[in-house]
Amino acid sequence: MKKNKFLAIVISILGLASCNQPAKQNNSVGESVAIYHNGDIITMEGSEPTYTEAVVEQEGKIIFVGTKQEALEKFESSAKLIDLKGQTLLPAFIDAHGHYISALSVASQV
Repeated sequence: MKKNKFLAIVISILGLASCNQPAKQNNSVGESVAIYHNGDIITMEGSEPTYTEAVVEQEGKIIFVGTKQEALEKFESSAKLIDLKGQTLLPAFIDAHGHYISALSVASQV
């Protein structure tokens, strides 16, 4: 009986602790928004690489792709401008399950 009571208390404490999460802030446009421009921005849309003038990012997600003028009109007052200075910007590639050794054997056959 003491074990059941102890277990019930532990579960209750863990349940209450998980409910005490900090409130999410209101993520309106302008909080951590960045406009990337002045570089080779490749979107990899379709079968051929596609270039664009500007990309707007908020909290790690792309929220706009288009011309620099459009990006500035929509977001300039609340965004941080990031000049790529001619560098190339590519989309991220995330491999959730990869085998390093297999990649080496494919690369050696090229």
